[in-house]
Parts: sequence; C-alpha cells; structure tokens
Amino acid sequence: MKARWLTLFACVPLIVGTMLLQSCGGVGGPNTKSSSPGSSAPTAAFLALLTPAQKTAKTIGPEACGATACHGGAATSAHVTSKLASIKKSMSAGDGQYGTWKLTMHAQKGVTCESCHGPGSAHAAQPTNADGSANAILTFPKITSIAVCGQCHGPEHDDFLTSPHAQVITSPITSTISNPASSGQTSQCMLCHGGLIRAEFLNQGVTPEQMTTTQIVNACNDILKTVPYTASCATCHNPHAKTGNLTGNGKEAQLWQSEVLTDPTLINPATVPDQYTRPNQVCGQCHNGRGTTATDAYLASSTSRPSAHHSNQFNSLLGVGGAEDWSTPPARQSGTHALAPGQCATCHMPNSRHTFTVSYDGCAPCHTASDAANRAATLKAEISTDLLALANRLSNWAVKQGWSAQSWDYTSNIPTGQVVPKQSLIPKAVLEARHNYYYIVISGDLGVHNPFYTRYLVEWSNMALNNAAIPQANMSEINKIPASSKVTYFEQLRKSSAKSSMD
Repeated sequence: MKARWLTLFACVPLIVGTMLLQSCGGVGGPNTKSSSPGSSAPTAAFLALLTPAQKTAKTIGPEACGATACHGGAATSAHVTSKLASIKKSMSAGDGQYGTWKLTMHAQKGVTCESCHGPGSAHAAQPTNADGSANAILTFPKITSIAVCGQCHGPEHDDFLTSPHAQVITSPITSTISNPASSGQTSQCMLCHGGLIRAEFLNQGVTPEQMTTTQIVNACNDILKTVPYTASCATCHNPHAKTGNLTGNGKEAQLWQSEVLTDPTLINPATVPDQYTRPNQVCGQCHNGRGTTATDAYLASSTSRPSAHHSNQFNSLLGVGGAEDWSTPPARQSGTHALAPGQCATCHMPNSRHTFTVSYDGCAPCHTASDAANRAATLKAEISTDLLALANRLSNWAVKQGWSAQSWDYTSNIPTGQVVPKQSLIPKAVLEARHNYYYIVISGDLGVHNPFYTRYLVEWSNMALNNAAIPQANMSEINKIPASSKVTYFEQLRKSSAKSSMD
C-alpha cells in the first residue's frame, strides 16, 4: 500500500461506450437514444444478468411479490427480513417493500418489482436455496448493475458510463480482501471505493463492524468481478421508497442522503471512519478528507505524506481541515457555494446530468455561464500563483538550511538524490504551510469550492512563514509563467499525486 506520493496512479481505463436503449423493463421505452450506432442495448445486458431459472420463468405481478409473508407487511419471512430490508430508513412499523414502493414514481410509471428483479415465478415457487440465499431472482450483487436502471434511465445511464464513478480503483478493494478486519472493519475504505458495499450493507443498516470477514471478502470480490463501480445508482438512490431527501429543485429522487449539509461535525479534523463515512450528504459521505487534521502533534508525527485524503472537496466547501488559528477561526459557511440549493449537484449535475463534470450552465441564476467561467479562470490563476509562491518560499528556506530544494516536502515526496532531513528539524510554520499547500492541491478546484477559505489558508500560511522569518518568494520569476501553465501544473500535480498509498 505504501508508495511514493508523486507517482502517477494507473487508473482503470475510462468506459466510453454508450448503449442504445430499446426498452424499459418490458413496460416502456427509453428516454433518449444513444448517439453510438451499433452499441448493445441495456435490455440485452439486463437479460444477461438473470439467473438460468429466470430465463424460462414467468412474471407474477407486484401483488404476488407484496404478499404479507414475502415483501409486504410486518410478518415478513426471515430471509426477507435479514437480506432484503432495503427500506429500513424510510419505512414505518408494519410497512414492507411493496407498501412503500406503491408510493414511488416507479409504481406510478408501471415499473414493478420484476422490471428490475426479473420474472418471479421460479422464485415464488422456491424462494431460497439450501444455504438461505435467494433463489431464481436478480438480487445482490448483480441487482446493482447499471444495466438494471439503464433500461429506463437512458441519458443518466450513458452519462454514468463516462464518469469516474463507473470505474473502480482496485487497490483499496484488494487490500480489503487481504485484510478484511483492518482495511474493511476499521479503515472502511471499501465504503467509498466499492459502491456495492453501501448499497448491500450500509444502506440496509449494516455497518462494516457488523459485517463478517466472509461478507467483506465476498462483497469485495463481487466488486472486482461483477459490479466494478466506485458508486452505482443504488449507492445513492433507494429504488423501493420515497426518502424525503429532495433535490435542490425540490424533486423526490429517492436519495439515501440529503443533497445539502452545512454542519461539518462529521468531517471535522480528527474524526474517525464511523463519522466521516456517515455525513447526511450524498456526495460528502465520500468526498471528504477522512478526518484530515493539522494539530501540532499530528503535523509533527505524520510526516510521510499529506493528511488529507484525495477526496477533501466537501471539507473545502464547508471550510474545515486546514492549518489555521482555531482561537479565531473563519466563518465556516462564508463561501456562498456551500449555500447553493443543491450544493455539489448545482454545478456538477445540472439537468440531472450524471457525468458529474463541472458545467457552468448550472451556475444560474447567480451567474451566467460566461461570467462563472471567467470568475473560475481568474480565481484558479490567482490561487495557482499563490501556491507556486508558497512552494518557492519553502524551497528557498530548505536550500538556506543546506538541504535540497524539495527537502521541505513530505518525506515520500522528496525525489531520490535529494536530502531527506530529520523532520524534527522542520519548524512548525513549515509543517503548517505544507499542510495547507497540499490541502488546496488535493481538493483539485484551486479555490472554486470556497474562495474565502482557500485564500484564508494561503494568507495564514504566509503569515506563519513571515513570523518564522522565512524568505519571501521570487515573484518576478513566478509572474513570468503564463497563468494557463500554472493552472495546468497544479491540475497535473493533483492527478500525479492521487492515490499514493494505493500505488
């Protein structure tokens, strides 16, 4: 797991194929057609997921599925109670999946149990196998395949295939297979690196600590072999029930978590996995710095690599996790982006686009697309200049000590051949400045999520270096570098430094 921080992580290739949508679970049609002629249909992909017994089974209708002894009412079977209680968070006493499903848009549109789980006659005749697992019905892990939802949700399906969520970073998953107790139950990396884990377990109320090591290993193997997604539809959406977690524009999208959270409690510095993997924010539950902290004790003892995990965007949005003066901290929600109606989704998912890439047309009504683009470009140029200046100050200081230009850095970042000094010789101001430097770099937005907090961290770092009498940067040279080159440098630095512990 341990590797050099600046080594480029070899990502799983991006899935670029799109699919021609031809039907909707046997009951309707696609929203739009793909622009890729000759591509396969999600219906074909869906049929390929079915068990052999389902290939010849017949549909029995939702009422049969909703029988009290099966998927409706309080007196459900032990099998259903233990394995398929996927609506625990939204059901009332006595309700079952059938009852809550009837209230959803799925029911109104005629999307029934068998539209997603496949024909149920063989399952109804023999619900379970000898080992207690579900017989002759599409369930976990294959039920979380995007081919299931792609039968109806055509544009979202096609968007998703081009997104990083459709990829899986294998190292955290293979590490969890090797060390299910430490990596799975303690560190809980699998919750954010394998969408199946949240869908099959955490969203059902089963925490990593409650999972057996066998369940952890089996689920991780399923991620690698069957549903290789960082997140899938079922990771974020509850297919069986309304949840009350409305989108920024007030729609019921059956989200497991809210789109908006302004309370940083569960991602504050020094929080633990049971906290920072559970904030009630659908993006922030994974896109946070995993307890990133900058206490004196931590900075002095953790000197190999940066504290922030490569996912600290939600920390940046809410303004927590940097090295700063906690006696007079900045206003946490001073950045207006944290107050946007849908927070992350406002800019990353306008019009329900599931590529999750930034689109400035989502910045309305606060900004026109051109105004937002110009503001972002100006801010990125400003912050990239500030970061270069900060790194230059730190390099000048290191050389003045008789070391190498990058000796100020975390030890795993220092190139071979350069001096790796004893970290006890590095003053507090340098430790704090390098923490903030990488906090901003790792976030990847160069200040766009929260301009106020980003500028504050830069200013605070320079103030700390001033107080330590560390020389100023050579701005005349830095200002000669084109703004676009500076921005590109930090975009590449973030990519090349990502996932260092997994390389």
